[in-house]
Amino acid sequence: MAYNASQITNDCYDCTPSDTDANAGFGFRVYTTAGDVTIKTLAGRTRKVGSVQVGETINVAFSKIMDTGTDAVGITVFTDSPV
Repeated sequence: MAYNASQITNDCYDCTPSDTDANAGFGFRVYTTAGDVTIKTLAGRTRKVGSVQVGETINVAFSKIMDTGTDAVGITVFTDSPV
């Protein structure tokens, strides 16, 4: 699916990566410092999204952004379904 700016909603929150707390969403954007972001998929698998750049939006459904393996800073999670 191609990126479409209209898919980004106003329903979002600043995420603190956590290995225990859920912080689910359908996408995220890095705002402060580029780096790796490790997510837990809806199927329960852990996957690393490598070298996410500042301003880059990643469209993927996930149940949490993990603290372990995440070094990007300033992550915002999008919570509504895309249009």
